[in-house]
Amino acid sequence: MKATVMIRRLKNDVLSELPVKCRQQLEVVKGKIKACQSKEEVDSLKFTEKNLINKIYTDSAEAKIPTVLDYLGTVMEAGCKFLVFAHHQSMIDSIYQFLLKKKVGCIRIDGSIPTVARQAYVTEFQEKDSIKAAVLSIKAGGVGLTLTAASTVIFAELSWTPGDLIQAEDRAHRIGQVSSVNIYYLLANDTVDDIIWDVVQSKLENLGQVISIPSWGAS
Repeated sequence: MKATVMIRRLKNDVLSELPVKCRQQLEVVKGKIKACQSKEEVDSLKFTEKNLINKIYTDSAEAKIPTVLDYLGTVMEAGCKFLVFAHHQSMIDSIYQFLLKKKVGCIRIDGSIPTVARQAYVTEFQEKDSIKAAVLSIKAGGVGLTLTAASTVIFAELSWTPGDLIQAEDRAHRIGQVSSVNIYYLLANDTVDDIIWDVVQSKLENLGQVISIPSWGAS
């Protein structure tokens, strides 16, 4: 294609009838990390991150569970359908069990659900008013599913890969959606969320120079 000609059409051009997506960054734990004062400090931080990041990532998920569940309680009061994405099994399990305990009709799609069975859950979510929530793994539930019955999307956790987040957002923001899609990222300050959020924004800014990804950040 590059040897001849390539015409690229953006999603905004092809699917102009879709309503907008509105991203919001919500700080569920207060605090602020001090900015690094020198290149040496930055290099030291990166080295530390590389060695400890997996443990920090997991510990962060565990620490966020109570505040995430508290936030979901307020969403449930609105009575709307919503998608909630997470990465760690402990977070997914906690959210799912919380919704069941609160007697909220919900579906769950993660790596444990066979691919052939997922469409049945999608149909249930799309067609049944009694099913209010979809608990989804960012990886397993972030592609190939149409969940336009919801216009509220919540991320309990982040992914290091911006494309994973955008794909997950677009489970609700696709053909068939008639409402603006409100997207909420639940971030815990002074945790690995600070680091991942900065990495994600940086990657999106770089990609945006080539493929025109929309601006990213708090609104």
